[in-house]
Amino acid sequence: MLTFEPLFELWTSVLLLVPPAALVGWMLWRARGKGLRSLVDPIRRAVILGLLVLAAWGPAVPGGMSKVVVSDIDVFLVIDTTTSSNAEDMGEGPDGEPLTRLDVIRADAMRVAEAYGGARYSVITFDNGALVRMPLVSDPTALRSTLDTLEVELADYAGGSSITEALPALLKRLQGAQGQHPERLRLVFYFGDGEQTRDAEPDSMAEAAPFISDGAVFGYGTSQGGPMRPNLEYGDADAQAPYLLDTTQAGSPTAISRIDEDALRTVASQLGVGYQHRTAGSEPQFPDVEDRMGQEIEVPEVAVAQRLYWVPIIPAFLLLLWDLVLAARNVGELREGRPGRKRGAS
Repeated sequence: MLTFEPLFELWTSVLLLVPPAALVGWMLWRARGKGLRSLVDPIRRAVILGLLVLAAWGPAVPGGMSKVVVSDIDVFLVIDTTTSSNAEDMGEGPDGEPLTRLDVIRADAMRVAEAYGGARYSVITFDNGALVRMPLVSDPTALRSTLDTLEVELADYAGGSSITEALPALLKRLQGAQGQHPERLRLVFYFGDGEQTRDAEPDSMAEAAPFISDGAVFGYGTSQGGPMRPNLEYGDADAQAPYLLDTTQAGSPTAISRIDEDALRTVASQLGVGYQHRTAGSEPQFPDVEDRMGQEIEVPEVAVAQRLYWVPIIPAFLLLLWDLVLAARNVGELREGRPGRKRGAS
């Protein structure tokens, strides 16, 4: 069934179409009574105008049908972006290059999205401060874009970090989500290596536990550790930064970052969720919330209108092109018929 979705507001259409309509009407009135031949050009231009009016109305037909399933879940991804997340102790990638902890974190975060399809996702990162990279949205494409562009903190701004730096930001958003939709499940996934580089002891994450339905703490790194490269905001973009050095040791050897699983288990205990040590290529285990998912909402088939304004535009363009060709020919004939200039007397 044909429907119409106008391309312009009514006043805009009137402003654009009334002047040429008046001109075409005047041409038709002048050509009346002069024979069919004199009506050809005005009629052709009237047809062009009619086709443009039809295009402006925005003809459309119902198009692709789709179904959307929305899960009754909010997922919060809390990601460590300190320089230690650049440590290269996660094996090698398909290209033979060493994998950083952040490389595996990105992949695991996308696995979370796949495990809880239709959920709303939020991304909170922390280093020397916490930042909400993405508010709660149900767009997996936006989530992928956010994760793909994650980088560790700039070296010039690194000043020590706490493994619980994200607590205030996470707590505020958990409380807000519960206040707005208390019936939804709230899952929290924490991704980090447990290294506390700030002198003060980390705060307790237990304050967030009452607002969390389930989740997991994922730990990255090895006890042997790995070197890490800083994130520099200057220099050759294609060149790798040199490894960080441990200037507190004699001879300033290459700095090595190691996972602190005890600290990560403590965070998991405070949040009331499980802990898993992650390795590249393995599959993480996610909480089974099938018995507490609430009602999945299925949106009935949604009709996406396919606009057809281009259909009348094509013949209108061809008729206008014909009109331009005739006008050019008439101009040529006028030039040929114009008398030449008389030469002045000598």
